[in-house]
Amino acid sequence: MVNETFVSTYLRGENPMGHRVKLAVLETLADPVREPWFEIVGVVADVTNNGLEASVPGSVGAVHRHRFGRAGSVGALGTRTDGANE
Repeated sequence: MVNETFVSTYLRGENPMGHRVKLAVLETLADPVREPWFEIVGVVADVTNNGLEASVPGSVGAVHRHRFGRAGSVGALGTRTDGANE
């Protein structure tokens, strides 16, 4: 998922559905993601986090699922970044 500002800034208003973005920061983690490319599957409205007067950065969000050691134990983590489309 990306926000409206991401679409207008990085995709110059093109239809974002099906575009792919690379979250390069995921390659630098202690347990790195080998192929940090994600397909855009939706667009959400911009959300202000720093007051009504602050500009809204382009954002990318993803949900990650992870299976823990015990059978049937699954966790989900939602993330968002305002990093550049690298």
